[in-house]
Amino acid sequence: LAVPLTQDGRLCAKEVLARTELMRRQTSYAKAMEPFGVQRGVPAKVTKRRHIKLTEKPQGGGKASELAAQLAAANSTIAQLQQQVQQLQGLNVDYSRQITALEKRIEQAQRLATFEKQIKVEMAAKKPQRDLPDDPETAMALFLEKYKALPYCTPQEASGGSLVASEGRFAVLHLGHGRNALVEFPSAQAVQELARGQQQGHGRDPGR
Repeated sequence: LAVPLTQDGRLCAKEVLARTELMRRQTSYAKAMEPFGVQRGVPAKVTKRRHIKLTEKPQGGGKASELAAQLAAANSTIAQLQQQVQQLQGLNVDYSRQITALEKRIEQAQRLATFEKQIKVEMAAKKPQRDLPDDPETAMALFLEKYKALPYCTPQEASGGSLVASEGRFAVLHLGHGRNALVEFPSAQAVQELARGQQQGHGRDPGR
């Protein structure tokens, strides 16, 4: 709040806010602020500048009112774009949270699968008790653990192989040239039929 008080305590806007008084104050203010790098602008009396009315065309072309309308439209567009950016940022935060939750679930599932695999291997490594029957799943697990270094072969390769060892529906086949590979048959009966066929002389020579 500014109150136009004169030096002698009178209310007189003509003296305090007169054009010449305001110019004097601008000059004295700039002089007081010289140590801080402030410089007094050149007075309009010297530059002969004048204010441009809204109905006039400035040097760049177009009325000032039209330029003001264009500026307002540009500001409105900027505000809309900023709002869209904020919405997208919010969606990005939500997606990031969902991705983090899914990654945690995947990690937990992987840990559980690894733990279950370790339990199966440990159970398979234990010798079965005498009063309990042999477990086929345990026997196959031990068999796969024993031959885990061997690669699996395709059905086409398995058709020409010779049986080396088997357990359940899994078997080790000799494919020739010193190569052995694992193969999974549809059932344990299929492995038994292959073994009987080789015993009867229909299989290939394992020593080939």
